[in-house]
Amino acid sequence: ENVVDYHNTADNKFWSLLAKESRIQFKNSKTKGKCCEARELIIGIPQNSKITAKQLCEIFKNKYEVECNCAIHQNIKEGIVNRHCHLIFSERNRLDKPEIIEEKRASRTYYYDNKGNKCKKTDAVKVVKKGDIIKKQQTRYFTDKNENFKEQQFIYECKKLFLKDTFKLEWSYESEKRDKELSEKHIGKNNPNAEYIKYNNELKAMVKNVCNASDFVLEQEK
Repeated sequence: ENVVDYHNTADNKFWSLLAKESRIQFKNSKTKGKCCEARELIIGIPQNSKITAKQLCEIFKNKYEVECNCAIHQNIKEGIVNRHCHLIFSERNRLDKPEIIEEKRASRTYYYDNKGNKCKKTDAVKVVKKGDIIKKQQTRYFTDKNENFKEQQFIYECKKLFLKDTFKLEWSYESEKRDKELSEKHIGKNNPNAEYIKYNNELKAMVKNVCNASDFVLEQEK
């Protein structure tokens, strides 16, 4: 894809420091999966829009008060221009002053099972002895993650912010929620519930058609 515009509200040092601290916090949390160093939104841009990457960043930062960067991509396939942006944003805010987290040692001996839960000595696969370092001394430069960025409501807010308020496209929370509830499921290979899912998808498609027809009639009446 062709990058036609780019803007960054912070320097590379900020993003490197953020990534490093996110990995440390992820490791300390002992959470399964992959570390999320920042989050991403992919936003479709209307062909007639002249909006810049800087403007998109300013809109997002003014709303959520976090650093972000944006790359606008554009490609042409079969004569159709596909223009969209990738907006990367931080879930953490930079602290005014670095915070020193003191070293923490075990006050007594702890025993853990193979799932990482505390257990009896006889069931233990891991032992942390009294005086062992549980957490090393650390300097924190960022706050904890803003959990609101993980909520579905945040996605609805962003769609309203960009699609309706910025690009002046038709969008409503009710129709978005309805489309999500009526979204069809992927069947996949060798699914024992394939027939049920197929029939369920057909019913959802039927309901969506009725809803869309109803919306059209109401719009015409207005």
